Amino acid sequence: MKNLLIIILLRLLCTPLFAQAGLAGAKPENVSIASTAIESLQTAYTLAKYGYNIKSSSALICAAEIIARTQTQILGSKGTAKDEVADTVKKIDKPEYTAVNLLADGKKFASMNKKTKRNMLAWARSIKKAMKNKTRDAVSGPKYLYDKIGADGQMTYTIAFEANKLAEVLVCGDGDTNLDLYVYDQNNELIVSDEGYSDDCYVRFVPKHTVNFNVVVKNRGQVYNRFELLVN
Repeated sequence: MKNLLIIILLRLLCTPLFAQAGLAGAKPENVSIASTAIESLQTAYTLAKYGYNIKSSSALICAAEIIARTQTQILGSKGTAKDEVADTVKKIDKPEYTAVNLLADGKKFASMNKKTKRNMLAWARSIKKAMKNKTRDAVSGPKYLYDKIGADGQMTYTIAFEANKLAEVLVCGDGDTNLDLYVYDQNNELIVSDEGYSDDCYVRFVPKHTVNFNVVVKNRGQVYNRFELLVN
């Protein structure tokens, strides 16, 4: 019950933060709240960071369950790197926030606490079973990719969005630097951005035409950042 209350509190705290981010320059017409899938994944990544920070098995396994049950597909776009420099300090490489990685580390943290080990491992087994039943090669849900951006660098992705439909872009980094997110139209005009003080970025807008947009992620830190990019 205590863990559930923590998760609920985290959910209430995190949703407004994401919902407010990234609206500078957005076209307000027909813009709604984040889609269910994007909102669920935002919650999962917040739980993952929290879980790694305090070595919480329940937070990691809960994040894994959300990711495992949210339909996604691979984003085919490949980023173009620019202005990257060498890291000024060494850092520990962090795992991608996949359901598999989160389950493995959640079980590892559970083993550190005998009181919670049995329950956590049983929970992890049920999620692993659900993952096996999940549809492969999904053709619905947000598109995603994992990438790595060097210190003080930027990555650009060319992505098409449909006219008159809500377009969403979510970025979740590894927590080590500040990332900023920008979306430019075919005329290289800024449409929307999120320049918050973290590496969790979210923007939304409604395109007037079905065209390619340039999605730019900038690393404001002095070490690389491993991040996930999702679009609806």
